[in-house]
Amino acid sequence: MIIPFKRGQTLEHIAQRGCEVSICRDIQSTTGQGPGKPVGQQREKKRREEKRREEKRREEKRREEKRREEKRRKKRREEKRREEKRREEKRREEKRREEKKRKEKKREEKRREEKRREEKRREEREEKRREEKKRKEKKRKEKKRKEKKKKRKEKKRKEKKRKEKKRKEKKRKEKKRKEKKRKEKKRKEKKRKEKKRKEKKRKEKKRKEKKRKENFSWK
Repeated sequence: MIIPFKRGQTLEHIAQRGCEVSICRDIQSTTGQGPGKPVGQQREKKRREEKRREEKRREEKRREEKRREEKRRKKRREEKRREEKRREEKRREEKRREEKKRKEKKREEKRREEKRREEKRREEREEKRREEKKRKEKKRKEKKRKEKKKKRKEKKRKEKKRKEKKRKEKKRKEKKRKEKKRKEKKRKEKKRKEKKRKEKKRKEKKRKEKKRKENFSWK
């Protein structure tokens, strides 16, 4: 294999690339003066080959870079997806906490409302009880007052009745006394008249007797 030299290269340089070195017996093949292809064509071919290799290396490098970039993008996407997932989880967690908090607040509000309603009902019951007590007390006092009034009225009526009875009794007694007095007077009058009549009769009898005696003595 004939390996063309590059400017400044030695066999050691070529040997370092791992190439099998064979020294050309015909020096002209490397100078373009002997048989074989001219040095210029070989250089062009070598340049093109090098360019192709370089292009291939670059392409490989680009592909590698692209793969790495794709890998990085994938990694970033994955990271982003995980981050998004974490954020989503965080949002859900936050939402759950908020929901829990809201429900707790609602329950608390409900409990307070229930407590407030219970308090109100208790106050209403208490108020009702007080009103009932007041009403009963009023009724009791009214009853007592009426009873008292009734008793006073009854007492007054009894007193009036008693007085009326007393007055009637007095009147009756007075009438009786007057009647008795009148009868007594009548009796006395009768007695007096009887006495008077008797006296008159006695006197008449005496007069007659006297007259008779006088008449008898005259004879």
